[in-house]
Amino acid sequence: MPVSKTIKLADELEKMINEQYTPGDSFFTASQLAAERKISGTTANNVLKILEHRRLIIRSQRKGAVIAPREVNPVSQEKIIILLSQASEKHTNDKVYIDEFIIGIQNVFPNATITITTLDANANDEAIVAATGLPGTPDQRSSYILWSVPLNVQRFFAASKLPCVIYGTKFPSIPDTIRNVECDTRSTVQLIRNHLLGNNRSRFACLLHSHLVAGDILILDEFQSAFANNTIYYKFLPFDELVYEHEINRLLETFYPDALICQTELMANVASRCCRSRGIIPGQNIDIVLYMDTGKPYPSTFPHVVVNRKIKTPGQRVAGLLKKVLEGKTSEGELIPVQLVAPSNAYTEF
Repeated sequence: MPVSKTIKLADELEKMINEQYTPGDSFFTASQLAAERKISGTTANNVLKILEHRRLIIRSQRKGAVIAPREVNPVSQEKIIILLSQASEKHTNDKVYIDEFIIGIQNVFPNATITITTLDANANDEAIVAATGLPGTPDQRSSYILWSVPLNVQRFFAASKLPCVIYGTKFPSIPDTIRNVECDTRSTVQLIRNHLLGNNRSRFACLLHSHLVAGDILILDEFQSAFANNTIYYKFLPFDELVYEHEINRLLETFYPDALICQTELMANVASRCCRSRGIIPGQNIDIVLYMDTGKPYPSTFPHVVVNRKIKTPGQRVAGLLKKVLEGKTSEGELIPVQLVAPSNAYTEF
């Protein structure tokens, strides 16, 4: 994955601040930056948040943004590399979600440089070393966030003793020396089950990607356990919208489900379209529930499970755990609490 547009612009503006501005100078507001760089207001605001977390600017509602005083003894720079498997990248290929995650990390590590690197699911040790730039340069410490990576990558880092944490599910064979932060999958499945049974649904179909990562395997186990006494059909699909449409139409013709549990919002949108083309009205004749996009900081129009952000964002939780690892503090892994949201405008077509 290339560097996110938000991070790239933040790095560019940091260089500009260091070369062209002095403490106390006025800086862009979000609207000014959006107009200057022809970007959305959301992206502009995220860029300014990152600069604020890096202690380069100070923002206030009355004065806008001004250049912050220079740190006399800046903290040594930390390099944080987020490793994302190519399969997981397709799950999380959402700019808003990734930006929010990085902003959360920058909040805990204001002086860190953050990069995102994707790995092939079958990467061997040599490919992992090449992708991560190991062993790194002596002037910059590197630590790693393993975002839903496959077993071979988790094993590599367990053997390497490099500082890292896992965002997502840790495989059972990985030692407890590596900690992880993950969404509460058991609660996720129970919330979905209770919602569907409460709507008197009885024939369930669960749509998953054919390339399963650790978290997918765990949540599949939870579904099989929770729906053991119900009629449920599992369909594994490649990353292809046309295949989604073909297979969901076949499913509607042969299995006649009254509830579809979808792994991603794209699957849910295709399912809704297929149902409507057959006169099956989502929310009336059938329920469509989204379970995998639990990290998005904006609402879906489908009933969906979201993480609780009232205390910390996922990025802040992962970075907080990584900080404890770097400080040599013993810490347990962490489950992110979840809740199910059924929007009042559920199934609305846009």
